[in-house]
Amino acid sequence: MWMTFNLALRNLWRNRRRTLITSASIMFAAFFAIAMSSLQKGTWLNTLEGMLHNYTGHIQIHAKGYSENQSINRLFADRSSLLDSIHSLSEVDLVMENFALVSTGPKTKGVLVAGVIPDQVQQFNDIKSQVEKGSFMQKGKDDAVIGEKLADLLGQSVGDTLICIGQGYRGNNAVGQYTITGIVDFGNPEFNKQLIYIPLDKAQEFYAADGLISSLVLITKDIDHVETTVQKLKSMLDTNRYEIQDYKELVPSIIEGQAIDEASAKIILYILYILIGFGMLGTVMMMLKERQYEFGVLKAIGMKSHQLFSMIFIEILSLGIIGVLAGMVLSLPLVLYFQYFPIHLGSEYAETYEQFNMEPLMKAVVMPEVFFDQAIVVFIMVALISLYPFFTLRKLRPVEAMRA
Repeated sequence: MWMTFNLALRNLWRNRRRTLITSASIMFAAFFAIAMSSLQKGTWLNTLEGMLHNYTGHIQIHAKGYSENQSINRLFADRSSLLDSIHSLSEVDLVMENFALVSTGPKTKGVLVAGVIPDQVQQFNDIKSQVEKGSFMQKGKDDAVIGEKLADLLGQSVGDTLICIGQGYRGNNAVGQYTITGIVDFGNPEFNKQLIYIPLDKAQEFYAADGLISSLVLITKDIDHVETTVQKLKSMLDTNRYEIQDYKELVPSIIEGQAIDEASAKIILYILYILIGFGMLGTVMMMLKERQYEFGVLKAIGMKSHQLFSMIFIEILSLGIIGVLAGMVLSLPLVLYFQYFPIHLGSEYAETYEQFNMEPLMKAVVMPEVFFDQAIVVFIMVALISLYPFFTLRKLRPVEAMRA
């Protein structure tokens, strides 16, 4: 086996031009595949994480029937026993939410006024780093933080006053006046245009819903733990009283959009791999034709067909490994750069991205599976391409090959 391996490596070194050309084609295929996949996954992950950590969370718990009819009257009590059992599983943020009409003199707009506990929401999404102007609100004060787009639409800034009018619990009027302490970039265009945070106790006062909340929002330690956590919660809580939803149910449009985008990207990748596969197959066919005499001599001096096939397989596999490793090395600096310095798209793309509630930027992400997937794909291509020399070399006749 060692002799076969040694011969294969010598053959690669002997025809360096062919080795470099074939490896380079695989390298550029792996480079573009890794770069495209990283940018695509990073952009969607940035959108999803921005939405989950700023408002939706990984999991939400509501009163039964709230998801079908998000009425201000479908609230439940903030029970300490419920919170104690949930805290053993993950971080929790309390949220009070409802639509209200906000007024700033001559300008009004329908917005979402969400009540949160200031200390908890800072742990929940590190919102302090998202404050563009001013500072975050404080518990017990008539403070408010608003999205930067909403501030522009209303013509308001830090220190100005918002007057909110809406419907409260059980038909009560909801009226409140709040001072803008901070302007925030929530990382989601829709939130930036309509979301207002006020302290939870002030939201309960505003909606006349003392001690009540609409949602318990949970963030798990890892997004991969969501399904397990949901199953544990369903076994712990009374499902006739509470409903438990994960982020896939809460933001289906984002999940569906991501699935469609990934499907279209896979088609492009498949086309790219098919082209590279045919390039490798052409190289193998040319190599077999050029080396007929060599193969005839090797079989004539006693080399078995399976040994000859093993040698060719090692050569093809080595070309694939060299190309993939070179593609990984070439793409890693680019992916790292766009992870920390994302591409901010121009205004002509901003409106298109905002239709899908996506921030108009492209951000890469370094994920091991993105890199390893290319190695798996190349190995599959090598295995399929190796079928051709397997059948060709098995039929090879030494005398005929040497005459040819």
